[in-house]
Order: sequence, then structure tokens, then C-alpha cells
Amino acid sequence: MKVLGSALLIGTFSDLSYAQFGEFSTYQFHDYSIRATSMGDAYSSESYNVGSMYGNPGSLVFLQHKLSLDLDYYHDFNNNMMGERFMTPAVFGNRFYTALSFSYQHTGFKNNFVDKIFDAPRYPEPSVRYYTVHFGFAYAITPTFSLGTLIGGTYADAPRYSEYANSTSIGAFYNPSPSVSYGLVFRGLGSRISYGVTEDFTPNRTTLSNKRLPESLELGISFHYPPFGSDSKWTFTFANQKIFNRRGLIYKAGIELEPIHLLALRAGYLAGLDYQVPRFGLGINMKNVQIDYAISPNNAINERFHQLGISINLNYR
Repeated sequence: MKVLGSALLIGTFSDLSYAQFGEFSTYQFHDYSIRATSMGDAYSSESYNVGSMYGNPGSLVFLQHKLSLDLDYYHDFNNNMMGERFMTPAVFGNRFYTALSFSYQHTGFKNNFVDKIFDAPRYPEPSVRYYTVHFGFAYAITPTFSLGTLIGGTYADAPRYSEYANSTSIGAFYNPSPSVSYGLVFRGLGSRISYGVTEDFTPNRTTLSNKRLPESLELGISFHYPPFGSDSKWTFTFANQKIFNRRGLIYKAGIELEPIHLLALRAGYLAGLDYQVPRFGLGINMKNVQIDYAISPNNAINERFHQLGISINLNYR
């Protein structure tokens, strides 16, 4: 059996990881929010909206936009996989916060214009569907410190195959002032679903398997100027991630500039031992509705995807 391509799914969209081994290629979907993607995944110390639970579940207690509904769209140019995700707060109070996320991933639709621009798809398109639910919970131990967890379950089905996986991450968040915040996140409890596409059958056959998650620890810091509460115009984020049993660290950095209240310009950068990944994005804020876009056009590690989403802020003032 000759395997042409495979993908690893952690929950919804997951941490950056890419490698090639002969006939095998593996890559992962991206589970960070759109704002986080465009800021280089340096998001373990950010508490923006409900999507922040993917960067650090402990941040949920300190969200800037506590009552928002978020709908995201994702498209991977390499294998034409697409995904839709809906995120919403569940129950929250002064010292605790819970949130839910529902997502669906599937083979995308053909778009010849996009395919020509990005020379896509580069890998065989799988015949697979993923259904994922995430539950986030955070509790404030003190007025400035909280702990949280993100629990996810994924079911995947393909012709002749089906798999189930679960994952858990744990986060701590420290918010001593509106100008600065810190985050610490442990990821890697549970398993992930990988798919492979073989050329032994016509049409190509998709296989599924269950694999253990890589364990990692990430530490981050964010700076806001002016501080949140006075319409932040500048945001700087930095994070270091250590994946256990792998050499080196992953360094992450992001920046957001709001030249006017309507517009946010974002950029990010990730660097590891053998790759460097730039990211870009923007946000358009129309009072209680925000539209966000992020793109990773980098081809060095075959990470080529974009995200588009809308957020409805129900407690806008």
C-alpha cells in the first residue's frame, strides 16, 4: 500500500507541525482563533474573545468580549480541506466562565481561481469528515489569577473507516494589570486522528488511525498600549513552546495595530529549528460586529491556509 498523504487532527484545528518522510507527508489543522493565527499563535497570554480558549483556557475569566458569538471558516490550500466552527459562551459569572465550540471539517469545493494562485491542491484530497466538540472552563482563584481546561472530542468517518479521539489542555492565566498579562499552557493529553490517502484504489482510498498527542508546554506574555479599557491601539505578544522529546523550542511573536477604531492590522512570526513562518491578518470592527481574516501563505513547510470569520458582540458598549 502506497500512502500519498496524511493529516493529523487535534480537536478542531491544531498546533503547527509539519514533516515529510519519503512517501508520507503529515500536517495539522489549525485550532487557534483567527486573531491568534494572524499574530503567530503567540496567544497563551491573550484574553480577547471566546476563541481565546484555544490559546489558553484559563484566559476565559478575563475576556475583553465576554458575550460574543463567533463563526469561523478555514481552508487548507494544500489538500483542499475546509472547516466551519461555531463558538459561544455557555454559563459564566464573576469568577467562572464556560464556553462551547462545534466544528465540522470536510473536503472543500473546487475553485479554479484560488487553485491557480496557490498552486493547489498539492496533496491528494481525502474523503473524510470530522465532527468536533470542545468545552472550555476557567475559574478565577484570585482577582488576577485563574486556571482553566479545554476538553475536546472528535469523531471522524471515511468510507470503511471511523475513529474517535479526545484531547485535554490545561492553562494558567495571570492578569495583574490591563497593560500586561501572562499565560502558561500544557497541551498533549489524549489522542488525535490521522488520515492517509492511498493510490491502490480508484478513486483514492482514505484510511484513518488513532495516535497519541505530542505533549508540550508554552509560556507567553502580552503587552497592551494604551491598556484594555481605554481602546488598546497596540498589542505585542510573545511565547515560547517546548514540545517534549523534540529538540529546540518554537518561538512565537505577534503584533496588532489599530490605526483607527474601525481597522486592526496584524502580523505574526513563528520560528523553529528548521522553519520560519510569517502570518498576516486584519480585523474590521463595526460596533457590535467584527470581521476577521488571517492567512499563512508560507510554502517552506507547506503551511498554506487562510481563515475568515465573523464575531457578534452581544454586550457592546
